[in-house]
Amino acid sequence: MQQRYNSFVLLFCLSFMGLGFAQDQGEEAALKDRASVFWKARVQEDWATVYNFLPSETRSKTAKEQFVAFRQKKGPFRYLSSEIGKVAVAGDKGWVELHYTAQPYNYPEISPDRIEMWEPWQIREKQWYPVPPQLREQMPKLPPHLRPAEEEAALSRRADEFWKAKEAQNWDLIYRFLEPSYRAEVSKAEFLSKQSLFVYVTHRFEWVEVRGNQGRVNVVYSRKLNDPTLYKLQPEEDSMIAEWVKVDGVWYRHVELPSGGES
Repeated sequence: MQQRYNSFVLLFCLSFMGLGFAQDQGEEAALKDRASVFWKARVQEDWATVYNFLPSETRSKTAKEQFVAFRQKKGPFRYLSSEIGKVAVAGDKGWVELHYTAQPYNYPEISPDRIEMWEPWQIREKQWYPVPPQLREQMPKLPPHLRPAEEEAALSRRADEFWKAKEAQNWDLIYRFLEPSYRAEVSKAEFLSKQSLFVYVTHRFEWVEVRGNQGRVNVVYSRKLNDPTLYKLQPEEDSMIAEWVKVDGVWYRHVELPSGGES
């Protein structure tokens, strides 16, 4: 009986893993198809199709006819060729290996540039959309398989300790997490004299990114005002991308000077 049960559990686990793998492959295929349609439309100057790939909030403010007329007259770039390579998916985020050539729209005398990049995409409204240039900093630049997994795990552990200290209001410990250049300018006494405006309750990480000695952590946290008279207020959720720096093999929270301590 025990052997039969163990076999059933093993079969269930393998089936679940296979389902997850198939789902990832399905999303990768869907992403590659969408990216191919998008870039083919750009090269062919099919701006009506490109319009359909704009974020919904942009489409709600700009009519398709206006967008098409603008792109036909002003560019800003003419895309001469494109090639889609590999794709990678992590949850609702995706990356497309892209090679394309482009030149300024009204300056044909300028030689085209060849660009190679991993273009970020994201699922919105159950569909893949390219991330607008102004929002690309809100995603890791490279897909997970091209980033240093061990370093990112180390930074994740360090950042988790930092946020647990914030939730415990252990400001003495928090000070030790701040980068040495900050602590050289701001004494512990000065830092501890700045009372936090908030009490931090929970946190979770959406992603962690490491590039050399620089790191970023996208954290979603809940907090409430640090006022005992407002104890009935429920914590509110917010998010931020926090910068970290590695000094002498240790990750520290980057803090701009002279902005003062954590708030």
